[in-house]
Amino acid sequence: MIPYVAWAVQQQPRAPGQGVGEGAPPSPGPCARRRTHVAVVHAVYADLMLRGKKTVECRLSRTRRQPFGAVDAGDVIHFKLAGGGYVALATVGRVEHVAGLTPSEVRQLASRHEPNVLGGRAYWAGKRQARFATLIWLAEVQPMTIGPAVGPFNGGAWKIIANG
Repeated sequence: MIPYVAWAVQQQPRAPGQGVGEGAPPSPGPCARRRTHVAVVHAVYADLMLRGKKTVECRLSRTRRQPFGAVDAGDVIHFKLAGGGYVALATVGRVEHVAGLTPSEVRQLASRHEPNVLGGRAYWAGKRQARFATLIWLAEVQPMTIGPAVGPFNGGAWKIIANG
């Protein structure tokens, strides 16, 4: 059984019969603060977000890294193009953090969430060995060409730049 990780990285098991990515605990936790994030995305995904087609941002990784356990409903995300400038701003509507994934469970996530993630087969195939997932439902997506000054990402694609 895969635990869901709540806002404070407390593990909460799924109820019997629940699949991966359904019935997650609500976000944010009782003491959560609003945070500001910068996320690097490819132009195709930024365009899909701005057109309202891509409504869920999915970050999958083999190791525990941001945004896992560090983003909550109500947070703000500035989206920046890989190697370019800012393109969008969104509010986080809902979040699911999933730890301890297996390849089979990554396939379950793909089956359930691909219509909103729009990553495509290559994305999911490349992430089949992921052990951590952060699914972020985007709200109030709007174009934005300016954003906070941030230093180098050093190979990463996510930064928390302010805690509220």
